[in-house]
Parts: sequence; structure tokens; C-alpha cells
Amino acid sequence: MLVVPVLAILRGVEEKQLPELSKVFINSSIDTVEITMNTRGACKLIKYLIEISGNKLTIGAGTVLTLKDLDEALNAGSKFIV
Repeated sequence: MLVVPVLAILRGVEEKQLPELSKVFINSSIDTVEITMNTRGACKLIKYLIEISGNKLTIGAGTVLTLKDLDEALNAGSKFIV
């Protein structure tokens, strides 16, 4: 059996969508999720997704283009940076 790693990338997502998306990812064995920093309120969304996923997901930040973005993403709890 071939195993291919899959990463979910969320861009333009809204907070109200995260509980259902979190369930879908966990139930489908997608365990790595990136929220792009050009999404409105990205850091708040990263924190919220970490909270509601119960540490079942590895959550990081994408489209990190500046040191300010980097600091904010890390302070939000991002486990990886793209």
C-alpha cells in the first residue's frame, strides 16, 4: 500500500467553519493543516483550531512573508512555517 502524505491548506476560511473542518480532517486522517497568513485573522484562527482540535492536528502557518508574520504565527502556536 502506498502512503502519500496530505496537507490541508486553508485560505480565506472563517472561524465558524473550523469546528466542522476539524472533525473532517481528524476523521479522514488528515493530521496537518496550514492556515495562510493572508487569511483575515489568521493568528486567531490558528489559536482556535489548535484549541478545538485537542492536539489531534499539527497546525501551522503558510504564506509567511515577513518577520512580523513569522513572530505572530509562532506566538499563535504554529508548529510549522511555510
